[in-house]
Amino acid sequence: MQKVLLIDDRRIFHWFWKVMCERKFNCLHAYTIQQARELFDSHPDISAIVVDAHMDGPIRISLQLPIREWGFNTHDLIRELSQRFEGPIIASPSQWWQFEVMTQAGCTHHCWKWSVPSLLKKLLAP
Repeated sequence: MQKVLLIDDRRIFHWFWKVMCERKFNCLHAYTIQQARELFDSHPDISAIVVDAHMDGPIRISLQLPIREWGFNTHDLIRELSQRFEGPIIASPSQWWQFEVMTQAGCTHHCWKWSVPSLLKKLLAP
């Protein structure tokens, strides 16, 4: 069974993804950036990664940043993963304006959180 690394700090999405994907994929759940790194390093056979834009703490809002980057703190993680992983990295933020910055950071695909299971099935179909 193919492994999918799901990176999001909200447990409701993990629950939804597990219910919708459990028969097709082995879901690895990361609730923090550190957990995501650890799971990625310990499972070299991951087939796809789903990542949120904001994890681990308060939303960073600064007038020095473009609005599209407010709250986007997984940039470094996405860049690291994209340099070491050749499969799909799916951006799944809560705000539509983060699709573009996450793609620029290294995500190969993007979709709304509720569409993740159908996109995974499409991308990883045998």
